[in-house]
Amino acid sequence: MALLLGVLTACASESQSGAQSCLDLAKKENNILRKSIEKSLPREVISIDDMNGCDSSNNGAWLSVNVNIGVSKEEIIEGFEKAGWSSNVKSLNKCGDFCSADLAKKAANRVIGISISENKAIEGGRGNVWEVIVSSLDGCWDDNGYRCDGPS
Repeated sequence: MALLLGVLTACASESQSGAQSCLDLAKKENNILRKSIEKSLPREVISIDDMNGCDSSNNGAWLSVNVNIGVSKEEIIEGFEKAGWSSNVKSLNKCGDFCSADLAKKAANRVIGISISENKAIEGGRGNVWEVIVSSLDGCWDDNGYRCDGPS
C-alpha cells in the first residue's frame, strides 16, 4: 500500500511539474503573439485573452482577440496588412495542412498567423464580435515537445 501511494504521489508531482512547465511555455508563447499584433489591431478591441492547451491533450498557445463588430472584416485585414502581414500564407506556413490562417507574418524568428471570424456571442452579453485568433504557424510545439526559437 505504501509503495502504491509513493508511486501515485510521484506521478502527481510529475504531472503538476509538467503542467507548470506547459503554463510557463504558454506564457512565453502568448507574449510573442501579443508583440506580433501590437501595431496591427484597430482601436475597437474589446478584449485579448491568452489561451493554451495545457489542460488537455492539445499543445500550444494562442490569443483570442475580440473586436467590435462595427469594424468591418476588411478594415481589420487592412490594419494587419499595413503592419506587414501577408495573405500569402502558404509561403510562410511551416506546419503544413493542419493549420491555416487568413494572414501571416514572420516575427521574432517565428511564423505567426491570424484567422478572423464572426463570434456569435461573448461573455457579458455584448453581442456579436469579430474574433481574431492569433497562433503560431511553425509547428514547433506539438506532441513531440517544444522546439521553438525566439525571444521570451
